[in-house]
Formats: sequence, C-alpha cells, structure tokens
Amino acid sequence: MTNKKPTVETNKLSEQTKHSMRTRIITAIIMFAVGVPCVLLGGWYFFILMIFVTICCGHEIINTNQPSGKLRFLVFSMTYVLLFLFVFWIFIKNNVNAAKNEIEGGAFDVWQFIKTLPSNYFTEIRLSTILVIISAIFYFCISFADQVYDLKTVFYYFSMIVIVGICLQSIFYLRYAPIEAYSSSIKQSVAQGILPSYAIGNNANLVETNAFKYLYSSFLIIYVLIGATFNDMGAYFVGVFFGKHKINPRVSPHKTIEGFIGGVIISAIVSMSFGLIVAKLGHPIMPNLDLDHWYWLLLISIVMPLVAFVGDFVFSIVKRDYGIKDFSQLLPGHGGMLDRIDSLLFTGGAVAALLTLISNGWNLLA
Repeated sequence: MTNKKPTVETNKLSEQTKHSMRTRIITAIIMFAVGVPCVLLGGWYFFILMIFVTICCGHEIINTNQPSGKLRFLVFSMTYVLLFLFVFWIFIKNNVNAAKNEIEGGAFDVWQFIKTLPSNYFTEIRLSTILVIISAIFYFCISFADQVYDLKTVFYYFSMIVIVGICLQSIFYLRYAPIEAYSSSIKQSVAQGILPSYAIGNNANLVETNAFKYLYSSFLIIYVLIGATFNDMGAYFVGVFFGKHKINPRVSPHKTIEGFIGGVIISAIVSMSFGLIVAKLGHPIMPNLDLDHWYWLLLISIVMPLVAFVGDFVFSIVKRDYGIKDFSQLLPGHGGMLDRIDSLLFTGGAVAALLTLISNGWNLLA
C-alpha cells in the first residue's frame, strides 16, 4: 500500500480567465515601462505623470455619477478644479511664497525656478481647511439649487475628491520626502560634529549626487509601490489558483480569504526584504528606516497590505453601490485608473502618516 502525499488542489482556469490574466500582465508591463522611468527621473517627468493620473481619476469620479441637470457643466468643471487643488495645494502655496521671497530679495533665477518647480515643497502633506469648507459649501449649494443632486451625490463627490486628492498628494510626498529627510539629517550631523562642515554645500553632500537624486531618493516610493503591487498580485494569483472562501460577495464577489492572506504574506515579505537589502547596501529608504530601526520597516511592511486591502474594498463598495464593474476601461485587464491605484492611494496615505508619526516620536500634537 503506497502512501500518497497530500497535494494542494488548484482551481481550473477557464479560457476567459486565462485571457484576462494575459491581458492583465501585458498592461502591467506597459504601465511598469512608462511609470518607473518617470518615478526615477522625478522632476517634470514625474509631475506630468501625476497630472495625467489626476486627470484620469477626476474623469472616473465624475463619470461614475454623471452630472446632470442645468448645473452639470458647473459640477463637472468645479470637481476637476477642486481635485487638482487638493493634490497640488501645498506645492502651489509654497512655490508662490518662495518665488515672492526670492523676488523681494533680488535673487530670483527664473530658469532655475522653472527647472526645480515640479519637485519643490512636497515635503509634507497638507489638507487645506479652506478647500474643505469651499468644497462642502459648493456641493451642498448645488443640491439646494437642483434637486437631481441629492444627499448621496453630494457626499459622493465631496468624499471622493478629498480622499483621492489627499492620497495623490501623499504620492508626491513619498517621492520627495527622502530628499528633505536626508538634507536635514546631514545638517543635524554637522551641527553635532558627526560630519565636517564641508559636508554641506559641495559634492560631499549626499543629496547633490545624481545617484541619490534619481535612484536612492526613489527607494521610499518604490518600497510603497512594492507593498501595494505585490499585495494586489499576490491576492489575485493566490485567489485565482487557490481561492475557495469568499470574503464578502456583496461588496467584491471575486475576493477570497485565501487571496487576502496570500497577498498580505507576499507583500510583507517582498517589501520588507527590499527595505532590508537597500539598508544593508548602505542606502536606507529613510534615515529612520535603517538596519538599527528594522522594527519600523517590519511595522510598515505589515501595515501596507492591510491598508491596501481596505482601500480596495472601499472603492469596491462605491462601484457596487453605483452598479458598475470598473470605473472605466482605460487599462485593459485592470479597469480604470482608480481600479488600478485604489490600494496604492490608501497605502501611500497610510505610509506618509506613519512616517510623520515616527519622525515626530509618535507625538500626535507635533
């Protein structure tokens, strides 16, 4: 009598599933080929990419709940304007103030200002209270003026532009925060006598090197992209091959418990490995995410797939409520832009918040 080893039974894939998987992979490769160079190069390349992403998100937010009635053009245009302001508010505010100060000081270099314009002053996340109030007043006034804009529509537009706007702003933060963090770390080390004074203002300054500007400073956003992407990939492939138990068919009929667990484990392992490897090579993602602070890396690596799952479900609830499968068909195999980056939006916002808390010693009042 032979003892058969237990085997894990995999799901049989239909031709439609196989075709969808191939389409999904091809689209992902194209997005990778376009997106990664823009992320690494930063500056105007990354800025234009983010403008494109913001336009697509705005279109899908509006398209999901099509404006109608006599005020449809006003709702259409103002939703775009408000979304862009939420994303670029801190950038606009700080660049305008910087230009004003330089002009008053007589040291304004137009070409240098334009050259560095897209990467300046995204070193924090700032939600404008004035914009929040203006948005609320605008959408509620629209509901007063035209009965086709009911309370559900008002809260849909308001919540979507605030959430998507601030989370897209956090993506900018993730790309440029390491530059400010390492600059501050170097200045602090010089002040404490750890580094010589010439470490500031010449080639000894790490942030002035091309390697840091284009590669090392990108490690933070790459780390977050890995966390969100591998969670999506892990959940998708583990769910397709091994998924048996649905999490919540009402909200998302295809997501399974097995896919969720697989996504969390794969994402946490891959993102944690990336963080430890670059730290071991002498280029930590952030000054406070080095080998001595491995526990922060572990915390963030575990939080990322969990938050990504929440983000995915939040947008799934919106789609189910409006009776649509995808926000658009922009990306074959993936749906729309919001379908593709839903988990990244929440993950980026969560990581930005965690890094801020860690830097402030977990002082919520700082």
